[in-house]
Amino acid sequence: MIVVTGGTGFLGTELILQLLNLKKKIRIVARTKPASLPTNVEFFSCDCSDYENVLLALEGATSVYHCAAIVSFDSKCNNMMMQNNVIGTRNVVNALLHYGIARLIHVSSVAALCQKKNEKTKINETNYWEESKDNSIYGRSKYEAELEVWRGFAEGLNGAIVNPSIIVGNPNFKNGTSRFYDLAYQEFKIYSQGTCGWVGVENVATSMILLMQSNIKNERFIINENNYSYRYIQNTIADAMHKKLPTKALTPLLASIAWRVAWVVGCIKRQPPFITKQTSRTAQSIRTYSNSKFLSAFPEFKYEKIETILQRGAVHYLEIKKVLNDN
Repeated sequence: MIVVTGGTGFLGTELILQLLNLKKKIRIVARTKPASLPTNVEFFSCDCSDYENVLLALEGATSVYHCAAIVSFDSKCNNMMMQNNVIGTRNVVNALLHYGIARLIHVSSVAALCQKKNEKTKINETNYWEESKDNSIYGRSKYEAELEVWRGFAEGLNGAIVNPSIIVGNPNFKNGTSRFYDLAYQEFKIYSQGTCGWVGVENVATSMILLMQSNIKNERFIINENNYSYRYIQNTIADAMHKKLPTKALTPLLASIAWRVAWVVGCIKRQPPFITKQTSRTAQSIRTYSNSKFLSAFPEFKYEKIETILQRGAVHYLEIKKVLNDN
């Protein structure tokens, strides 16, 4: 029995699709049941912050992919995010140790690595967390969740950690990166000047399966196709949609105004702001990540180019828009 926590989310859904090819029984552990389930897949409703519920969810498992997490840069979600990401991971680790389950692949993030602003060298797996004003609460939650996994490794748990960079893929999902398609479609004029690592959701899922099937024990791996500027990402999507490219740079002054306006608008509309203080700061930072460790461990692995993924996503986005407009 393969268990996938967060199996209905952006990454979890792609992972399930790839695991189905292994012809093994799969159990999705999540809060909300999907509308339909493939044959050989069962569902268990679970809040990972409830240990007794996690014990029931993982009973009979032989291996676990822990994808469940809340990703948010809205300060209103800070407590919920720490509870779900840290306590939830602690409960999963303790349940694994309780049952003696063979193997765990834990999904962390590059946000859990040292996040020095405008780092001149590529960040790798040896860049451990350091306190900084540039760290996000999300990053802290993933860092503290990792500590629970490392504690599990020290107590006899077997597995590996993946640290994906910004994940892109099917814009049908309302994950954070889908916002780039919305902005391009609306011909948003402002571009961000920062740089970060980017990777396709299919590649992240594949890397997790490769690690699960390997003999690699108790290590972490950055999963990152390459490093690109936010402007490159915005331009690539806009080009694929035949939309006007953004022409105005997001300056520190403009960013400080934007997140404050977004906060007011969010309060009025009672919805999360489209930009926060943290995301405006991140969008201006230059951070690059090495992918050499994973490629050395799996030399046959090939990353799909981000340009191809974004172009495919743009076509899919326009198809969705056409269907919605026709209806």
